[in-house]
Amino acid sequence: MNSIQCGQIFSAALHGIDGVVVDIEVTILPGLPGFEIVGLGDSAVRESRNRVHAALRNSGYMFPSAKVTASYAPAWLHKTGSAFDLPLALAVLAASGQLKLPDSPVCAFGELSLTGEIRPVPGVICRLAACRERAYSMLILPEDNAAEGSVFSDLPLYMAAHLSQITAYFADKNQNTKRSSKKNQPPLINKQKSRTQMARLQVNQKCNHQPQVSQLPDLSQIAGQKQAIRALQLAAAGWHHLLMLGSPGCGKTTLARTLPALLPPLNNEQALTVTRIHSAAGRLTTQGLITEHPFRMPHHSISRAALIGGGLVPVPGEVSMAHQGILFLDELTAFDPAALDAMRQPLEEQQVHLYRLNHSFIYPADFLLIAAANPCRCGEYLEPDSSCTCTPEQVKRYLGKISGPLLDRFDVVIEMSRLKPYQLMQSVLSGKQGERHPHEAAKANEGNKTSDNCSEDDPLAASSAAIHKKVYACHQLQKERSLRFEPVPRLNARIGSDRLAEKLDIPRHLIRYTADLAQIFKLTARSYQKVLRLARTIADYDQNLEMRKDHIDEALQYRLRTK
Repeated sequence: MNSIQCGQIFSAALHGIDGVVVDIEVTILPGLPGFEIVGLGDSAVRESRNRVHAALRNSGYMFPSAKVTASYAPAWLHKTGSAFDLPLALAVLAASGQLKLPDSPVCAFGELSLTGEIRPVPGVICRLAACRERAYSMLILPEDNAAEGSVFSDLPLYMAAHLSQITAYFADKNQNTKRSSKKNQPPLINKQKSRTQMARLQVNQKCNHQPQVSQLPDLSQIAGQKQAIRALQLAAAGWHHLLMLGSPGCGKTTLARTLPALLPPLNNEQALTVTRIHSAAGRLTTQGLITEHPFRMPHHSISRAALIGGGLVPVPGEVSMAHQGILFLDELTAFDPAALDAMRQPLEEQQVHLYRLNHSFIYPADFLLIAAANPCRCGEYLEPDSSCTCTPEQVKRYLGKISGPLLDRFDVVIEMSRLKPYQLMQSVLSGKQGERHPHEAAKANEGNKTSDNCSEDDPLAASSAAIHKKVYACHQLQKERSLRFEPVPRLNARIGSDRLAEKLDIPRHLIRYTADLAQIFKLTARSYQKVLRLARTIADYDQNLEMRKDHIDEALQYRLRTK
């Protein structure tokens, strides 16, 4: 070999939820036949030698009988996964003279099967986001990732299902160029395995995922539990963490499931971040961007690494998968206490830091925590006609599985009891007050007028669609107010403690009033600030520009226990 035989192509690696451009170079040198990959790759990268070798041979190409060296730059970046199979195969073909790549840079990623099929890879949106800053003439991705790639309609995207499609495309593009051939070299494309040529991905519009709203319970279908419904609306209106304590079957889980329908859709920036997280984790099941708030409900047997994130190759955990959405922890006392305590830092900083020997990752984790638990082991402790036999020490030990610092991070804590007979009937009928028996409807009206400050016209009995509009208006009000002090819009629960009273427009006499109550009820500084934030949300949600003492009183009752 007198001349340099070298092929170059670009790809993209995953680093957390970010993409990093990787320069793949292949050179063929004299020496004993061998295939070596350098550039700090994991076992999947090293095993790609065998996949690429078999894919080239089974696609009708010769693998060079010489010393083949592939370099993945930057060499300091740890590279994982099988997404480099396709660009490596194209670089080998270019270095051996079997394929002529365009003069302008080309980027590709995809896993190869032994027969040359191109399989999908995770994190396509993250990889394409990194490629937007580069002037690539072509971006080749697996055909099964086309819907995910359609998010970036401004990029020159090409999809392919087989290696021969790509080579056929380049062969037709260079058909006027005379190609040198060796005596025993097979044809450029195996005619027996010829396939449809690779085509430009045509994107007419972004494929947005629309949730199955009909599968979500509507808030108007909830019977009773007026205080819990009020608390749920406040949690949605100000992004406040909520803990529901109550006996089994009182409606805690059903209430939590109605929450996604109350929240406004994500904006473009939030949707892109959420989609990148799900794509990097390999759990993207939607077509295009995720425009609705995620709802994650992990089982209580989940490990700390699965909840927070981690692993040998770190992947986002449930707290990151719930970014800009709801993380619902049912049966909170059954979770591993160490896993629950690990959430304390993400709850404060809205992100997760994962450290490894040579690198670190930062995953977003701004989620709304909704938790549900029984008050004791038998679950009867909060019932008015309780038959609970648990001693105070047993109740304390049972709830002690939830640490005090974690409890302190809940903005709203409510206690729930079983439904009354007429409410049980309502739960299996239409859920509309007017269709109940007149005697039971009158009894329900009488109870609603004397509890929870509810009236017949109170939106507590409204549908999820009506509450959705109120929550949206409340969000807009909070964001406009926060922009006076913050560079980005924030909801009340995410306003920093610095100059909190000024940022939330809280009068000085209410600051003093709340401080006196905090002294009486022995609240921490964090709890004191959470009461002020929640009171501001109550005023905003009730469309009151000025805060009053009754807003403080209502916010404070969500931090108290009735027993």
